[in-house]
Amino acid sequence: MEVTLTGPGTLDFYWKVDSEEFADFLSVEVLGGGDSEAISGDVDWTSGSVRIPSGSQTVRFRYEKNGNVSEGEDAAWVDQVCFSADADGEDPVIQRLSLSPNPVDLSDGYVEVTVTVEVSDDFNGFSEGYISLTENSSNADYASVYFDSNDLVSGDSKFGTYEVTFDFYSADFNSEEWSYQEGTYQVSAEVSEQVTGNTRYYGKGNGSFPIPSTEFFTVGGAPSGAAPYLTGISSVTPGTVDVSSGDQTVTFEFGVKSNSIGFGYGDISLYNPSGDFVRSIPFDSSDLTSGDDLNGTYSVTLTIYQYSTPGTWRTNFYLSDYDNNSRNYPYDTGFPNPGAEDFTVVNTGTIDTMDPVLTAFTLSQTAVDTSGGPQSISVNFSLTDDLSGIGSVALYAYDPNEEFSGPLYTSFPTSGLLSDSYSGSFELPMGSLQGSWNSVLSVRDRTGNSIFYVSGSLGFGDPFPGSFNGQFTVGPVSGTSFSNFTSTYGLTGIDALAGGNPDGDVFDNAMEFLLGLDPTVQNDPNPALYEVVRVGNELRINFTIDPSLTVTTSGDSLALSSGGSTPVMITGQTGANLQNDWINQLPTNVSGSNYRVTLPITIARIGVIRLRLLAP
Repeated sequence: MEVTLTGPGTLDFYWKVDSEEFADFLSVEVLGGGDSEAISGDVDWTSGSVRIPSGSQTVRFRYEKNGNVSEGEDAAWVDQVCFSADADGEDPVIQRLSLSPNPVDLSDGYVEVTVTVEVSDDFNGFSEGYISLTENSSNADYASVYFDSNDLVSGDSKFGTYEVTFDFYSADFNSEEWSYQEGTYQVSAEVSEQVTGNTRYYGKGNGSFPIPSTEFFTVGGAPSGAAPYLTGISSVTPGTVDVSSGDQTVTFEFGVKSNSIGFGYGDISLYNPSGDFVRSIPFDSSDLTSGDDLNGTYSVTLTIYQYSTPGTWRTNFYLSDYDNNSRNYPYDTGFPNPGAEDFTVVNTGTIDTMDPVLTAFTLSQTAVDTSGGPQSISVNFSLTDDLSGIGSVALYAYDPNEEFSGPLYTSFPTSGLLSDSYSGSFELPMGSLQGSWNSVLSVRDRTGNSIFYVSGSLGFGDPFPGSFNGQFTVGPVSGTSFSNFTSTYGLTGIDALAGGNPDGDVFDNAMEFLLGLDPTVQNDPNPALYEVVRVGNELRINFTIDPSLTVTTSGDSLALSSGGSTPVMITGQTGANLQNDWINQLPTNVSGSNYRVTLPITIARIGVIRLRLLAP
């Protein structure tokens, strides 16, 4: 960890280490040729100091291990870091502010609130200060407390911790003039130094406290309504995480109270500094650390991934009891201790700013008839991401009235891979609304970059890229392109299958459809329509697609349509033998209706090349 100071002066601190002696060291160094010190072994708390030269200087504390043995706790600690300048350069600084309890529950009539403030000064030392309270909704000043050396609980005027208290009474506990109304309060503070009397001001239009929002607290009883409620977020550990070189975790400790029904489940939603939703982390009784479902304390750990955006991250809390009474912070109820739900992310490395990309998307059929029963449409798609990996994927549909169809929603499990493929389905119930339906694919990476791929013209999101299309039709279904072809020639039964060959020539029905031939009449091989040839160091399949067919590209396949509900899908494939995993290859358009699939060939290499019918 590092701090930048303006010298000349002295940096004092306390440190300890429990490590392998003479091998694993806790060190402090003034970078650029200044002082340095190091300790190792089993060293309890001891004071240390380094001299800070003139000008801007960076001081670095580092715990560094060798690659051999770990001894003791294999850890190091630093505390009470205090800079003393050789001349007065700054007004006093508040290093930390905390309030306890927070929130203030006046159900029992009276609560004493302790305000703890840590103050430092670089030269003359802290002299005196004030802590003031303001109720936010009325902007009324309620009370103020003077504090000085008499309130010092540890340290000294250069770096000391002070405590003051406020008494809060409910209206029915004491006379009305002494009562505090329920609501959110804000602390303001001022701190002055000795000799000069120079003063620094915090809160309510002045300087920000070290951890923003810690100056707010709530006074009152339980929030209204039957839903479970937060009694407070007691800790976020650590409050700052550095993801410059890897993933880190943040643990939330918080309390939940419920009525007689009991708290059932909830989730914590995570938002990055840009306000982008990143993901939700569910919690329930398995995360309970003390108490019960009526009044319990919970611990939930979140992972913050490498490449995340630096800055202040915030969270929302959702709580529900077993009767589905729910509460959503901060949308329908304010946090009991505002600001405690935030934490800070540091990233001096690479930041992920790119959205995931859709690289393939296919529907098993683009038209279904649900008048006689439910129908299923299979969906297959592939995604890539540049840095952090795919974090969440959801697929859902909008009906012809542009209404979200709740049952047609699928959330896919992800593994944080940079490239992955997914399979799902739309299960359309009998009697589904007839017309054109649209698919929506929601994708987020693990740092919050997101994109919505939307078919049709729903008015939001990005269109499906390239030739990918997520539209499908519900209603009376015409035959597929291939079934229309076989019907035209009166083929039935086995003779109507794609692999059927009623005329007994060298082409099955799928090839007859592809080339525009009559499946009931024998056709001699025609190199102008189909040939396999060697040209130099390439083996080629050259073929001509029936010019009457509509040809589109779908991923690594060609979709051949003659107006039916579902096209015929073909692809080129290459491999090392007939038993291996084939590699799909999009046929290349040479000119007009002429296409080609190519396999490079070399001496002593075995290779196989073919056209492959994928559907129907």
